[in-house]
Order: sequence, then structure tokens, then C-alpha cells
Amino acid sequence: MKWKILLLFTVMAGFAFVGHVIKQRTFNAKSTIVVLGEDSSNLRAYGSLTEEFTSKTGIELKFEGATFEQSVQKADADFRNGKGNYDIVLQYNFSLAPYVRNNYVVDIENVFSHKVLEDLLVNEKMFQNALRETSYYYSNPQDTKSIPKQFGFPFAANTMLLVYNKDLFEDADIRRKYRDATGKTLAPPSEWSDYFTIAEFFANVQPGLKGVCMQGAADGWLYYELANYLFGMGTGTSTKRNGWEEEAPLTISTKKNEEVLRYVKRLRATSSGDFFTIGASQQQEIMLQGKTAMALMWSDYVQPLSGNSETSRFGFSPIPGRVSGLAGGAFYINRNSRHLDAASQFMLFVLAPENQKRLIEKGLCSAMKTAYTDEIIASVPYARALRDSLDRGVFMFEAGSDAEIINSALTTYVQKYIRGEISEAEALSQAEREVLAKRVQEY
Repeated sequence: MKWKILLLFTVMAGFAFVGHVIKQRTFNAKSTIVVLGEDSSNLRAYGSLTEEFTSKTGIELKFEGATFEQSVQKADADFRNGKGNYDIVLQYNFSLAPYVRNNYVVDIENVFSHKVLEDLLVNEKMFQNALRETSYYYSNPQDTKSIPKQFGFPFAANTMLLVYNKDLFEDADIRRKYRDATGKTLAPPSEWSDYFTIAEFFANVQPGLKGVCMQGAADGWLYYELANYLFGMGTGTSTKRNGWEEEAPLTISTKKNEEVLRYVKRLRATSSGDFFTIGASQQQEIMLQGKTAMALMWSDYVQPLSGNSETSRFGFSPIPGRVSGLAGGAFYINRNSRHLDAASQFMLFVLAPENQKRLIEKGLCSAMKTAYTDEIIASVPYARALRDSLDRGVFMFEAGSDAEIINSALTTYVQKYIRGEISEAEALSQAEREVLAKRVQEY
């Protein structure tokens, strides 16, 4: 049985909701939808619309935030037991493959009428690569040649941004010394070679300063930082066009990637803190201390550094090079939800462009391109860098069934390389061999 939702939109003088009109419908006064996600700026931004949504629809909303690890565990447990305690799960794109393969979530055609989506142009307003990266998977999960189908809408489109300390970059004495040393004007780097040059300069220009703060911890932090370098200067990790694709040839063990690892090791010498224990939160804390010049930071971790356009101590730009990586996640509707109608109304409400604009101001990394207006660019210090990064966004981060295998193998052997236990060639060849061996078991 397919549930079809047909929302009627009525144009009446003096009767319009923000972004689009939701038909007034009658719901059980006790109707409540529960939304589960990581306790981040993204989830808190969506939670800010709770009262307004309830007043317009009569549907109660409950947001449940947890650590990333806990949110994954809670969602998986609810999916497996079939109780449908969580109507909507906000989860990242690497969860898409297992959710679809295990038949945990419904595809968009099972929830929304084609006419509603066509009238609202929801998909057309998105960054197209981000939409495909976070919300599509094979229509037949057992057939990698099947036509991809949409299984959600992006709740966020994350990427990594270059964050730089404006106090340090604008210091007159530091700028003079940089020009004397390099013959160039100190500015945020747009090339990877300049990124290293500037990092090395700051690490030596004054006692107590560091060039960068790199993420080198397990649980994905090292892997995601590393992917920027591998795809920006090397051959990446595979030949996929989208992270969720399966069985693509690997490109890990190559001469170009060996050069990348040598670059990473040299860069690490300019880095703040204990490389092996730094994840996104620790990196954020170190940058706020004001003694580090630059970092590649996740876009959903930069808001605390942004202040406002007049007072921000930090500047933001796309990472060096010509492309940026795409991550983020989607609203996935639980197949066992007892409130499919209400869940679909919530998703369309929050995806209204005007609501997305408001949410960007509250910290959301929106996947909706049309929400990045001149007004938003002017009011949110990192919005231009985020928009430009998403506009040039491509696959860098693995998200298929082998994503954790690749993540784990690279983390293990690159950490060994950084510690001096193995060579760069050994790190990459051992990582690729491990991935290939475990892929056989996975597939």
C-alpha cells in the first residue's frame, strides 16, 4: 500500500504562511511526531520552528537530540524492532545505503504526490549535487545498475570550510614579515601549496603560534580531513561519482596519494594540539583560543566562531583548490511511522525557502540554494563561503556500504604512518588491501 499525500494550496487574500500555504487539516489533538538527530546546530535550528509549526497544523513536535554515536544507535534499534518510535530520523548520508538496503525508510514517491513536489519545486531549489549525495540510492538495492530513487530530502548540506584567524592575518607586523619572507601579500590561501607555506610561516613567526589545527582522531575525524587532501591533490579513494555508489574501483594506493601523505606529515608539524585526539569539537576549542592561524572545519561547527559580520575574529572561505567535498544528511521517514501524513507536512513546512533562510541565520547549513540570498550572505559571516563551497561540491566522502571499511583502514594505517611506524607507500597499500579483502565479505 502506498500513502499519497495531496496538499491543496489555496491562494487567498491575507491568508498565506511563510514560504507556502499548508492546508488547514484536522489532526488528533494528541498527534505527535518525534524527530531524532544528532544534537547539533542543525537540529537546534529546526527545533526553533516547533511552536510555529504546531500553531499552524495542530501537530505536536518532539525533537530528541543525542550524541552522533547515540543517535545512530537509537535509530538503528528503533528500525530493527519495528516500533516506529521515531517518525523522522535526521541522519547523515553514509546511513542512506544501510537504511535502504534494510528497508527501514520509505521512498519519496510513497509519501508525497508528484504534483505537490512539482508545484513547490522543492528539488529544483536545492544544490543538485548535494541533493543527490544525501537523498538518492539505487531503486533496487540489490542491483547497482538500477536507476537511483529519492529516499529523503536534505536536512543539511555540510562541507568543510577554510577558517582563518583574522586577527593574525591582519596583524601589520606579521603581514610585513610574510611579505619579506615570500614576496607575497598574506591572504587566505586558494591553492594547497600556499596553504602549507602559510601554515609553516605562522608556526615559526612568533612563539606560541601554530599554522593549522588538523583533525587526526579516529571515528572519522582523520578520514574526513584526509579526504580533502587526497581529492584536492591526489587520486582520491575511488572512482565513484556519488559516495553511496557500490563496488567502484579503488584509487587509494597511488604515487600521487603518496605525495599527499608526505604533504600531510609536513603540515602536521605546524599543527596545534595532539593530532591523534583532535576531532571537530577539540578543533573548535583550539581555534577559539586564538593562537592558530587556520583550520579545515566542518561547516556545522563554525557558527560559534562567526560572531557577526562586524565582530567576527574569524574569516571563512572555501578550502584551497577547485572543489569541495559534500556531506550532510536527509530527513528519512521511518517505514513504521504511524504519522506519515504529519511527518510529510513537517518536512514541506521546514523546506519552505523563507524558513530555510531563517534557519541559516540560526546555524543551519542549508541544502537549498535559493535560500542564500544577498540578505543572508550579508548577515551570516560564513554564508558566502558555504554557498560557494556547496556550489562547487563533489563526491569526496565515502558513503556506500564500504564507507566504514575505507574510513577505518585509512585511519589505522595513516595514523601508523604519521607515528613513523610505516612508510607512506606501505600505509596506502595496506589500507587498499584491507578494503578489498573486507569488501568481499561485505558484498
